[in-house]
Amino acid sequence: MITVKGKHLDSLKIYADALRFDDPATHLPDFGPFDAVRRLIVGAHQAFMDDDTAYRLALSVYFKFALKLNPEMSCPVTTEKMLRGQTDALVQAFKTEIESLPRSYQLRFELPMVQTLGSYRIELSETVALVGGTQHGFDSIPVGFDDVREAQWRGLAAASAAGKIPAVSTYIEVSAIGYTDASTGSALAAKAISAAKQAVFLLRGEGLFMRSGTKLKARLTMYDASRGVSRTVPAPSGFDGIFGKVGLQRHDLRMQQAPAAGLFGESEARLATTDAEVVKTLKFRTDSVRRFFSLADTEEAQSIGAAIEWYLDAETGENETLAYLSCCIGLEAILGDHSVGKDRDLVSTSRLIDRYAFLLGKNHEARRRLRKEYDDILTARGDLVHGRAFRLPAEHRLKLHTVRGMLWRVIWHEYQSLLVASPPGARD
Repeated sequence: MITVKGKHLDSLKIYADALRFDDPATHLPDFGPFDAVRRLIVGAHQAFMDDDTAYRLALSVYFKFALKLNPEMSCPVTTEKMLRGQTDALVQAFKTEIESLPRSYQLRFELPMVQTLGSYRIELSETVALVGGTQHGFDSIPVGFDDVREAQWRGLAAASAAGKIPAVSTYIEVSAIGYTDASTGSALAAKAISAAKQAVFLLRGEGLFMRSGTKLKARLTMYDASRGVSRTVPAPSGFDGIFGKVGLQRHDLRMQQAPAAGLFGESEARLATTDAEVVKTLKFRTDSVRRFFSLADTEEAQSIGAAIEWYLDAETGENETLAYLSCCIGLEAILGDHSVGKDRDLVSTSRLIDRYAFLLGKNHEARRRLRKEYDDILTARGDLVHGRAFRLPAEHRLKLHTVRGMLWRVIWHEYQSLLVASPPGARD
C-alpha cells in the first residue's frame, strides 16, 4: 500500500485548487495541473494503471465529491460556490482513492439464453469461470419478442424480484485486480471483456454452446469486492449479440460411461440427462478451454485471442462493410509473421495468401483453391480501403459469409495446433 505525501500531496493540492466545476476546460486530460497528478497515479500503480484510467479516476473522485455537496447538481455556478473552501477535503478524497488501490473486481457477463442447471462453478482459468445458480437477478428483457412473450418475461422478472421464484442466472465471471470506473472504457474492463468474449467463442467451438436465432438482453454487472458494491454497467456495442444469443448445446452433451466389462472394455458415451450430469460433462469438456487460457501469455494465444475478437465484432456488427474489414483484419492478425516484431504489419499480401493456403490445404489442388479464395477476399478489401468502394458491393456480399468462415477455420486450426504443441503439463 502506498502513502501519498510530500511533493505528490502538493500536486494534489494544486490540482484541487485549480479545478472549477463551471469551467469544463479544467476537466480535460490536458489541463496543466493534472499532469503531475497523472504521473503520481500511474507511477504509483504501474501494474494496472495507464494515462486514460488515471484521468477517469481523478474525474470520478471530483464529480462524486461535488455530488455529495450538491445532490441536485442544479447549476454549475452554484456547485462551484459550494466547492470553494472545500479544497482540503477534496485533496483528502483524492488521497484516499489513490491509496486504496488496487481493488478486486468481479465482472459478470449474463448469459440469459443458457439454461439454468442449479448452483455450480466451472473454472476456465485462474480468473475466468462459468457460473450458474447464484442469486444474481433475472431481469433480462427479450429483444424483438412480441408483446405477449415480452409481458410473460416481465412477469417472470417481477415474480423473481418479489421472491416468489428463485432468482437464478448463468453468467461468465471474470476476476480482476486494479481499478476501473463504472464504464467499460478502462484498461481493466477492456481486458475482462476480451477474456469473456474469448470464453464464449471457445465454448461454442467446443460444441458446448450454440448461437441461437433468438437474442435476449444481457446484462453486465461489476462487483467491487473491496467495497462490497455491485452495479450494472452500460454494455458496449454488440454485447447482446455475443452474450445474449448463445444457448446450451444440451442435445449433444454426452458423458463417458465407465469401461464395459468384456474382451475390449471400451467405454461408451450417452446423453447427459440430469442437470448434475450436464454440469459434470461441461466440466470435463472444458479442459481444452482451460489449457488455452493457461497459455494466454504466449504470442500464439494472444494472436488467436485478437482474431476471436475481430470475428465476434464482425458477427455482431450491423454494418456489413465494417464486418467484412473486421474479418480481414482478424485473418491478418493470426496469419501475420510474429518473428519480425514491429514490422510484421509489412508482411506482403502474397505471403499471407501462401500461409493461409498451406495452413488449411491438404494437397496442391486444395492450396490452389484456397489461394484464389483469399486473393478474391483481399481484392474486395482493397477496393474498400483505398476508396474505390464506400460500401460492400452487392456482388461481394456473399464474400462476407466466405471470409467469416475463413476466419473461423483459421482460428480453430491455430487453437487446436497450440493445444497439441502444448500438451498438459508441458509448462510445469
